[in-house]
Amino acid sequence: MDSNVSTVVTADETIITINVPAQDPTLFRRATNSVTIARSLVIDCPALYAAAGEDLVSVKSLLKRVEAQRDAEVRPLNAKVKEINDDYRAPREWLVQAEGILKTKMLAFKTEQDRIAAEAQRRADAAARVERERLAAQARAKQEEADALTERARQEGIAAEEAGNVQALENATATILAATNARAEAEEAAATMEVMIAPVVASDAPRVAGISTSKTWKARVTDLPALLAFIAAHPECHDWIDVKMAPLNGMAKALKKNMKVAGVEAYEEVNMSARAA
Repeated sequence: MDSNVSTVVTADETIITINVPAQDPTLFRRATNSVTIARSLVIDCPALYAAAGEDLVSVKSLLKRVEAQRDAEVRPLNAKVKEINDDYRAPREWLVQAEGILKTKMLAFKTEQDRIAAEAQRRADAAARVERERLAAQARAKQEEADALTERARQEGIAAEEAGNVQALENATATILAATNARAEAEEAAATMEVMIAPVVASDAPRVAGISTSKTWKARVTDLPALLAFIAAHPECHDWIDVKMAPLNGMAKALKKNMKVAGVEAYEEVNMSARAA
């Protein structure tokens, strides 16, 4: 184990002590002065350009020292973090694998049970539709029968009234009333049939405490040229494309100004480098 790291294990906790080098405050002061000078510098003559170059070399040297100090402080911490991560890597991978396996198997079972339930629901809905149609036809037949009986009784009533047959008139009136009630019952039955639905068929996948599923709509590309044509025709969708610049930059580096790619321009970028003193 690193000599900069000491570990004490107790019954309740593990105490890790890491020794790091003391910080050099002069580095921070010099870094602050460097950025202040750089901000105030105005290069308007060759002499100041040369002076700026000397400052740049000094800044690179100071940056190298700052990075060395930072690395000296961070290295033992990173080493301990790496050690802890290595200790937990295997059990984490096993548990992640177990999670994936269980989720895959459970989702497969639930998907199949949902499919079976949906098919059973489809059959139940179809049977309910057939029953609704049968009962509706039956109700219409009763309505038609009531209408025919009403019309026949009405004609009989007219004839009885003309003949002065009181008893026949009363019988015809009673028949019309009964036929009217029968039609009303048939209409009510027909209205009830319109809203009759099949019972809901539930999936056999049980609810498990702590486990939930959700459905999310996603998209997949099935025809790249068609997608590119769509994006080209819709400027508001141009940000859908994430252009890979590495191959384009490689072509620009090889061909320079001779690069000819529609919609792409090759340009030259000037960079400056400096080495520490």
